[in-house]
Amino acid sequence: MPAPDRPRSLYHRTAAQRAGEDQMLENTPWSLTIEQIGSEIVLRASGALDLDTAGQVRSAATSALRTAAPSPTLTVDLAEVTFLDSTGLGMLVTLWHEARNVGGKFQVARPSPAALRILQITGVDALFDLA
Repeated sequence: MPAPDRPRSLYHRTAAQRAGEDQMLENTPWSLTIEQIGSEIVLRASGALDLDTAGQVRSAATSALRTAAPSPTLTVDLAEVTFLDSTGLGMLVTLWHEARNVGGKFQVARPSPAALRILQITGVDALFDLA
C-alpha cells in the first residue's frame, strides 16, 4: 500500500529555488532610513533583516523613541525586505514592547511577501498593526 501524501513543509523548496533565492539575497544591498514626521518615526529597511542587520534597526529605533514626542508611533516599513529571520522577528517584537513602554504605538507597514509570510507563519502578524 503506498504511503499517503503528506503535507509539505511551508519551507519546502527545490534546490533550484533555494539557489535563486540565495542569489537574490546576496545581490540586495542593505539600507536603513529614518524619518520623523511629527510624533511618527518611520524606519525603512531594505535587504535582509537578520542577525547582521537587526541590531542596527533596533539601535536606530530605540534612539529615535528616546528623543520622540510623547506617545510616538513607530512604523517599520518592510516593503523592501527580502529576508526576515528569527533575529529580525525578535527585534520587531522588542520594538513593539519598547514603543508600548513609552506610551506609543507600533506598526509594520507594507510588509514584502517574504516578510509577511514569516509574520503569518509565526502568528506575529496578529500582534502588530499592519499598515
